[in-house]
Amino acid sequence: MSHNMEAVIAQKNPLVSIIVPVYNGADFLDHCIRSILAQTYENIELILIDDGSTDESGTICAAFAEKDARVRLIRQTNGGVGNAQNVGLNTMTGEYVTFCDNDDLMSPFLVERLLSILLEKGADMSQCRWKNVGVKEAWSVYQVDREQTLEFGAAIAFDSPAEKYQKVFSKSHRVAVKNGEFYYLSEPNWGKLYKASLWKDKRFPERVYTQDIYLAMEQYVRMEKVVTCLEPLYYWLQRSGSISHSGNYTFHRDYLNSAFHNALICEQKGILPKRSLYSMSSEIRQLQKVAKTQEEIDSVSFYQKRYKAYLHRLGLGQKISVHLGSGLRTIESKIYNLSVRKKP
Repeated sequence: MSHNMEAVIAQKNPLVSIIVPVYNGADFLDHCIRSILAQTYENIELILIDDGSTDESGTICAAFAEKDARVRLIRQTNGGVGNAQNVGLNTMTGEYVTFCDNDDLMSPFLVERLLSILLEKGADMSQCRWKNVGVKEAWSVYQVDREQTLEFGAAIAFDSPAEKYQKVFSKSHRVAVKNGEFYYLSEPNWGKLYKASLWKDKRFPERVYTQDIYLAMEQYVRMEKVVTCLEPLYYWLQRSGSISHSGNYTFHRDYLNSAFHNALICEQKGILPKRSLYSMSSEIRQLQKVAKTQEEIDSVSFYQKRYKAYLHRLGLGQKISVHLGSGLRTIESKIYNLSVRKKP
């Protein structure tokens, strides 16, 4: 970070809210919270929402809240991740906000880096990259990384993030296009820093697994500028028991509904929903694998018809573009599943 940028941050010193929904995360929570409180940018408020945990999570949260005035603990009956995040949004006081899952880790440089490039570029949102780490190795990898002298690279700002989100999602495409990796916008809301004003009238759908994906297009069409850096400043723990890895019917159904919701917004804005269409085809295949009851089996046919109807409305060139992008991404996903998701 340049001396000029350091001066800007020091002068403005805005409060950054960090929202962490907590549910039965006692095995990972201590490391998660410690990584957040170790941020080199110290003007933060950490909002922990204990979402009806039945393990020691609440006790762990309370211990940190007692020791550090920047920690705010909210206890509630279980309402799900979307509800917990909404509670955090309702109570935050920061000018900027980011999210963290209760089993992941944040590099100590994450807030500093994302805030500096957001202010420097005058963006609505900033984003970094992440590391996929196995549960057993996560804390040791984090400890080694935090001792390193991190040299920040380039950060690129761009407009029309909704179009970039839909167009640039295949790894092959990102490599082939100049600055393509910078234009890639991940789907989770972690690893991102938002202007708090973006959430003034937006809340996540509740009791939905893919609440962040559902809101993706709604938020991107409102943004004028996004800035991305390529430093991996978020540690995404890979667990075989997590919902995204478990073959859960409801998860894949929710993902499909989010994809159709985003595609509808694309249609209204004249954007080709390449990414959402890929998600539709991919999640329909997953739904076929996990559907067991007659109702679930019937739902697969329902989604297949909706998907085909959407494809039917596209022109020939659009269809070719969609199929090429989906084909590349499918191959990449298979490689990913054979490598990253096998981490212990």
